[in-house]
Amino acid sequence: MNIVKTLDLKNQTFWNNLIKEDCIQYNLYSPLHIKYNIEYFIEHSFKDLSFIILDNNQPIMGAILSVDNCSCLNTSLSGFGTPIYYLESSNTNQTILKKSKKQFKEYFFSLVDEYSIKSIQYRDFLFKNQLSFLGKMLLDKKANAIPFFTSIIDLSMSQEKLHKTLRKSYKSLINWGLKNLTIKILNHKNITTKDIELFRNLHINAAKKETRSKKTWEIQYEMITNNEAFIITGSNQDKVITASLYHHNSKYCYYGVSASDRNFFDNPISHAIVWKAILHAKQINCQYFEVGKHLFPTNSPNKTQKEFDINTFKNGFGGKTIVRLDVLWKK
Repeated sequence: MNIVKTLDLKNQTFWNNLIKEDCIQYNLYSPLHIKYNIEYFIEHSFKDLSFIILDNNQPIMGAILSVDNCSCLNTSLSGFGTPIYYLESSNTNQTILKKSKKQFKEYFFSLVDEYSIKSIQYRDFLFKNQLSFLGKMLLDKKANAIPFFTSIIDLSMSQEKLHKTLRKSYKSLINWGLKNLTIKILNHKNITTKDIELFRNLHINAAKKETRSKKTWEIQYEMITNNEAFIITGSNQDKVITASLYHHNSKYCYYGVSASDRNFFDNPISHAIVWKAILHAKQINCQYFEVGKHLFPTNSPNKTQKEFDINTFKNGFGGKTIVRLDVLWKK
């Protein structure tokens, strides 16, 4: 057995093969998403420490992680500003898996010692309601676990069944949007730089400030041209007044970012957009549509009313609320 280090392009085949064999196959850790995070968290300084355990050149398990030397934080391990992503092949001999886990543990904690790590952020997906190896390993080291709730829509359901799971009031609101908006899907086949710039300006106007750099939008445009995302827009009299971006791979579609013209807030301009996104994700054979974090008052004491309003809006599109665990280790 040996270890392949970093996410360098020369190792991309190993990473691609491991992702294909991983049970989760989450879509927010592609090279472009990591590129986006590095730009988004521009005040941070990341060093790639990702690694894969190989057996006869076959990837067995690995982790996408980085050391974060942000001056505002103690030195931490994260997944480039987001939780570490742990991957494990679902087609591995148990004897080999056991040896790989031992090597993984030894190498992981050698990184903790080498870089004087003070904290570790990891999100456990609880596949089949079980802790992952990394989650259990950190909890055994006295890490804390906090529930993270998110809403997932099963896209294997028929369109009719998906429609039935909508909040009752949403059906007429969606119909209003379908009737009064010109809705367009922008993907790798038809997206232009003008489209992404229009979305960016819509977002700036809605937020009344520029919340992130222009380069992050350029990276999102690159995601779309690389068939890792799409945008749904809604226009009124040839003017785009609402737009949303969704990240996807062959398994997951994730609600990313949206913006709407404040002059139209009295109208239900967003409901039909999200509904169209759900149907498009189903059409391109995604298995799950993740609406996003589900907030509960007792678990989200520091959230604003605006965040709760967005949460209420998103969760009207049906799906099930599932729990993951945010595992935080501190030295």
